[in-house]
Amino acid sequence: ALIPVFSSAGFGQLTGGNPKYGVDSGAFGARLGGDALRQVSMRFLVLGAFPALDHSDPRYLRKASGSRKRRIAWAAERAWVTQRDSGRPGFNDADILGHLAASFLTMTYYPAPSVNGHVVLETFLVSIAGTTGNNEFLEFWPDVVNAWRRHRARVRARRSQMP
Repeated sequence: ALIPVFSSAGFGQLTGGNPKYGVDSGAFGARLGGDALRQVSMRFLVLGAFPALDHSDPRYLRKASGSRKRRIAWAAERAWVTQRDSGRPGFNDADILGHLAASFLTMTYYPAPSVNGHVVLETFLVSIAGTTGNNEFLEFWPDVVNAWRRHRARVRARRSQMP
């Protein structure tokens, strides 16, 4: 969980974007702490509290077969659709409401210039985009690893046939 925190803090530091901590080294520490707090609250709400309340499964379940286009669409829609404990699909209110609640929580620890509805909405939308990107990664990363392994096996086979 440290990679997203450091990358978010680093990107914010480089761009001077929200939240408005400034751009000096002290600002980076404050930004890092704020990003860590946001990450922890989002994970707690999205993966723990809200799924327990609405009886949903917060895990991403790969499609793993079908056309590339259909798998991309599947992974993107899983930000909005989830599997209930009953096994039936349903609106992913745990993810959506969890990200929204965590985005509102940022108003309690972000600096004054960043405590407004625009920043909350931006935080929420970026977190939903992050969920979608993570789903795409989880859908296709095993394919990348398997393709690499097959490639390495072919290279080793060719090398073993050489005199």
